[in-house]
Amino acid sequence: MFSQLATTFFEILSAPIKHPILLWVLIPVYINWIISDIYQERKGTKLGNAISNGFVALWVGLDWGRQLTSQFVLSSESLFKIALVGFFIMYGLSVIITGLRGKEIVKYVGRIREITYAIICLTPIFYGFVPLSINTILSIIVFFPVFYIIFEVVMRVTPSPENV
Repeated sequence: MFSQLATTFFEILSAPIKHPILLWVLIPVYINWIISDIYQERKGTKLGNAISNGFVALWVGLDWGRQLTSQFVLSSESLFKIALVGFFIMYGLSVIITGLRGKEIVKYVGRIREITYAIICLTPIFYGFVPLSINTILSIIVFFPVFYIIFEVVMRVTPSPENV
């Protein structure tokens, strides 16, 4: 079972290499994640950074919606995807609005690492390069702690930039 989940997770992560069309969405997400994690969120998420992260979620949610409408076929899978699109758009908008209102909770719900992980894992599904299945969803859930811990360790062992 674990080997199947690992294979599926590797398929998700390698999808942009196999299908370069994904790169136009994911390269800015990767760049934003690395810069934000190193220079801004190392000492905690600030309001402005959280608002930017909310915009990333909103923008990608809109792109997923655009992609979904271009290949729409009514099915249970498309209904699930519509729900995810709606969630990401509403999530992005709520983070932006909450941040603009100066609410402190946005520092916790607008963190870049979690948003980036979801985007990296779900974009190949929306573009149809990774099938939506229970195995896919389980692999995304199971490997989130691994992803998070690896990058937490990387952030702790790499030197902090002087300007942070």
